[in-house]
Amino acid sequence: MGSRRCRFLRDNGIVLDEATAVARLRKRVSGRIKFLVFGQKAREIMNREPTQIEVILPIKRGGVADLQALEELVTYFLGEVHNVTDKYPKIFRSKVVLAVSSLMSEVQRRAFISVFNTAGILNVSLVLSSVAGAYGSGFDIHRGGAILVV
Repeated sequence: MGSRRCRFLRDNGIVLDEATAVARLRKRVSGRIKFLVFGQKAREIMNREPTQIEVILPIKRGGVADLQALEELVTYFLGEVHNVTDKYPKIFRSKVVLAVSSLMSEVQRRAFISVFNTAGILNVSLVLSSVAGAYGSGFDIHRGGAILVV
């Protein structure tokens, strides 16, 4: 059924509330990095992990800090989303909308799009986080007038 933090909510769709943390082995296994746990489980062992394991945050200050770790994290989260829908029809439109900072460079924006493309999602849209915040707060962003998001 997916993790406890990934659930289907009526009128809201699928909601996933997880930390963006990844635990991995410091040493490569057969030339590859071995990822152990993702999300909140990785966050819980942060600063308490054994010496052979490192916990990293692949997103720092709104940008991609570790591309490979972020690709693994996104692939894991998308798997969780697909698992939660066992009771519901498997009609998935592979579309992701990301809220990004207005200070993010074009290179960083392409890196985020690349991560989701690697995970199998070809339709990725970027929205400024201030616009996403206003929309999420219930403001009609298409109506005239000023909106201040703090």
